[in-house]
Amino acid sequence: MKHYVNGTQPLKTTSSRRTIQLDRQTLEALNPLLKPDKLYLFGNLEPISLSMLTRNFKSALEASGYPKITIHDLRHSHASYLIGSGANVVAVSRRLGHSDVNITLKVYTHILKESEEKLLAILNQ
Repeated sequence: MKHYVNGTQPLKTTSSRRTIQLDRQTLEALNPLLKPDKLYLFGNLEPISLSMLTRNFKSALEASGYPKITIHDLRHSHASYLIGSGANVVAVSRRLGHSDVNITLKVYTHILKESEEKLLAILNQ
């Protein structure tokens, strides 16, 4: 994956550019980082490099005592949590920026199978 000098790269698809809603707790955590004179959440007038972001993430993860994961694993955890909690798969697919819901269905089929078992348990009550 090619990264440009300022740490950004072209979007993969047109659906990659999107606006997502954040929950109140996340917004409260991010609020101290949001400054009117800053263009980037992680950086200032220039974004920090991917290597610096990864290094800081790894350092914070080690300090927290949590198991090692990558930043991209957060995306999968987020999607898995939403689908496992019963969120609409089409809505999750749009949130992830997938151009086709079938991409989401292929990646998260194992969670949908678990949801099917929950559905059967409800029907059997």
